[in-house]
Amino acid sequence: MLLIMRMEFNVRKLLIILNKSCKNGNVDLIISSTDKNFMVPVGGNLIYSKDEKLIEKVKKNYPGRASISPLLDLFVYLYIFK
Repeated sequence: MLLIMRMEFNVRKLLIILNKSCKNGNVDLIISSTDKNFMVPVGGNLIYSKDEKLIEKVKKNYPGRASISPLLDLFVYLYIFK
């Protein structure tokens, strides 16, 4: 099961649901957008999974389009709003 969610509603409830689903083995992969979830400029994604091989498959299908800029924006955002 591939789960792609936009975290725009009650984040606490969403995290509880995701945590339970991950513990039960119902979620293989979560992809979240940095611009919607952390309000930084468009272009970054975070990929979460226990299966490193699955992350590698995603990474191979998304070559050459990544930039360090969204990641730096995210780190600055997380540092400021810690």
